[in-house]
Amino acid sequence: METSLKKTFWMVLAVTVIVKLFLAAVIPMTSDEAHFVLWGRYIGFGYFDHPPMIGWILHVMERISSAPVVLRLPAILFTTLVGYGIYRIVQSVNESVAVLCAILFLVSPINVLNVIVTTDTPLFLCIFLSGISYFAAEKNGQKMAYYALSGMFLGGAFLSKYLSALLGIAFVAHWILTPKTKRRTAGLGVLFASLAPFVAFNLAWNYYHGWPNIMFNVFNRNRNEAFSLGKIGIFAACQAYLITPPLLYFLVQRFKDKKRYGIPENILRSWQSFPNIKVFAYLFIVPLTVFAILSAKKVIGLHWPLSYYPFMYILLGAFLSPVELKKSIRFMIYFTGAHLLLIGIVLSLPVSAIKNNKNYTTVIIGLYPQKILAELAPYEKQFSFATPSYADSGLIEFYLHRHVAVFGTGSFHARQDDFVTDFNSLAKTNILILRTSVPQVSEYVPYFETVEIKTVMIENAPFYFVLGRNFKLDEYTARVLTSIRDQFYAIPAWLPYKHSDFLDKYFPARS
Repeated sequence: METSLKKTFWMVLAVTVIVKLFLAAVIPMTSDEAHFVLWGRYIGFGYFDHPPMIGWILHVMERISSAPVVLRLPAILFTTLVGYGIYRIVQSVNESVAVLCAILFLVSPINVLNVIVTTDTPLFLCIFLSGISYFAAEKNGQKMAYYALSGMFLGGAFLSKYLSALLGIAFVAHWILTPKTKRRTAGLGVLFASLAPFVAFNLAWNYYHGWPNIMFNVFNRNRNEAFSLGKIGIFAACQAYLITPPLLYFLVQRFKDKKRYGIPENILRSWQSFPNIKVFAYLFIVPLTVFAILSAKKVIGLHWPLSYYPFMYILLGAFLSPVELKKSIRFMIYFTGAHLLLIGIVLSLPVSAIKNNKNYTTVIIGLYPQKILAELAPYEKQFSFATPSYADSGLIEFYLHRHVAVFGTGSFHARQDDFVTDFNSLAKTNILILRTSVPQVSEYVPYFETVEIKTVMIENAPFYFVLGRNFKLDEYTARVLTSIRDQFYAIPAWLPYKHSDFLDKYFPARS
C-alpha cells in the first residue's frame, strides 16, 4: 500500500512538472519577466523597486539560455520542491495523508499555473524553507541549528521581497502566544541574529543609493490610498479563490464541531496527533490577518499572500479526513483543468481577436518581437532607442539585446532605468522613441532640434516612431528630470543617505 502511494505521488509530481514545462514554453514572455531578466543583465546588489534575489537568479539562468522555458525553470522547480516538502512534513505523521496533501497542492493552480518568473519566485521557496526549519526547531526540542537555518532562509526571502517581514511577525506572534522557555527565547534570538546580515546588506545598499526600495515601497506606491470596503471585498474574494470552495466548506464544518475552551474539539485532537501543528497555523493565519488589515486601504494583489499558502496545505493534513482530501483533489483537478482550458483557448485565438484591447500593441511586441526588431534595424546606427513605458522598453530590450531607455516621466513602477540610462551622455544625439499610442509632435519639439513621426503597421497594429534629432538635455532636465526628482526622489530629510544614482547624475548639488 505504501509503495503504491509513493508511486502515485511521484507520478503526479512528474505530470505536473511536464504540464508546467509546456506552459512555460508556449506562454509569451511578459513585460514584467523581461524587466526582471534585465536586472540579471545589469547585475547589481540591489534594484530600484525590490531587493536583488530574482535578478541574481536570472543572471545565472540567462548564462544557460535566453529561452523563456529556461528562464522560467526556477518558478517551475521551486513550486515543485515545495510540493515535495509538504509531503515530507506530513509524512512523519501519516504516509497516506501526506500523499493526499501533497497531491492536492501539486494539482492546484498555485502550483500548476505558477510558471511566470517574478520576485515572488524565490520568495515562495524561501518562505517555505524558513517556515519548515522553524517547525523542525520546535519539533526537535528547540534546536538552535534549525532556528539559525530558519533565519538564513528568511534572509533569502527578505532579499527577494519585503513581504517576507510578515513571516518574522508570525514567528514573534508564536513566541508571544505560546509557553515561553529559555531555549525558545534564545532560539528566536538566534533566528533574528541569522537574519540580521541579510537585512544589514539591503539597508547598506539602500543607504548608498538614496533608499530607492523604501521610496518605492513605502512612499511612491502608497500615495492617495484610502479606506474602501471594496478593497476588503476584493481581498476576501481572492482568498476564497485561493483556498477554493470545497476546502472552505470542509474547514467551516470543522469549526462547527463542539467546542471546548473556545477551540473545536476536532482541532484539539488534530494538534495532539500532529505535534507542533500549531506552528503552521501561526505561519499561515498571522500573515493573512496582516494582509486583511492592510486591505482596508490598499488593494492586495492575488499573488501577495501566495507564498504563505503552502502552510495551509500542511494544516489540511490535520484538519481534513482522507475522504475529504480525496474529494478536494477531484475538485482541484477539474478546477485547474478549467484554467488550463481557458489558457489554451486564449493562446489558440488569432491575435486579431483582441485588436480592440488597449494593450494590443504591447501584446504584438511579445508575440512578434522579430518584426519589431526588423523595423528598428535601419535606425540602429544613427539613433538610440527608447519608449515611454518600462513594459515596452523591457520587452524590446530583452529581444534586441541593446539598451532601450524609458523616455519621459513614466510611472512609479519599475524605475530601474533611472539607474541604467544617463541622459547626460545622450546630449546632442538622436533618439528614436517607439510609441504604441498616437504621439503629438508638440510633446517632443522642446527636446529636439527636429522631430519626425513615422507610422509602422505590424499585424494591423500601428506603431509610431518619433525620430528626435539633436537631443536638448537642458530642456529635458528642466521639464522631465525635475518632475521625476520631485515625484519619485523626494527623500525625507530624516532619512540620511550617502549617494543617489539619479540625484547625483542630474542634480549633484544637494539643497
